[in-house]
Amino acid sequence: MSHAFFLVNAQQRYSHLSWLSTALIDIDRPLTEQGIAADSQDLLVMAGVLNNARNSEQTIRWLAEVLQPGGAMLITEPTREHLEILTSQAFMMPPPQDDRQRSEQRFLSPEQWQDLLQRSGLICEACLPDEGHVLAPLGQRLFIARRPGNA
Repeated sequence: MSHAFFLVNAQQRYSHLSWLSTALIDIDRPLTEQGIAADSQDLLVMAGVLNNARNSEQTIRWLAEVLQPGGAMLITEPTREHLEILTSQAFMMPPPQDDRQRSEQRFLSPEQWQDLLQRSGLICEACLPDEGHVLAPLGQRLFIARRPGNA
């Protein structure tokens, strides 16, 4: 499905929410070069997109740059190799130019994501579900990261 499909539907469905803005961005370029001002966003939501970045750490830094101090990111990503994803989507994913290149893995582990968020200047507030949770074996995690400071 086209990214535009989801974006257009979200814009129509939530047009009554004046505080909500949507944008189609290139995650392999600085957001400030794409018309999004530094320190301008209070919440960023990304679902299954950051593993498609060529350099996940650089992309996280660009995302953090547009967050207001105290702003948050909600990130959902696979955190283990999924055969069903690898067979259906891996051919569309650009070759990684970060830690994944050396390890030949496509998806970062929860620990690698938490380390990446910290190296990018963010505070990882939560990684859900916890390792002992019944859903943990599915290998999908929600990371809640915050930029230090007060809004």
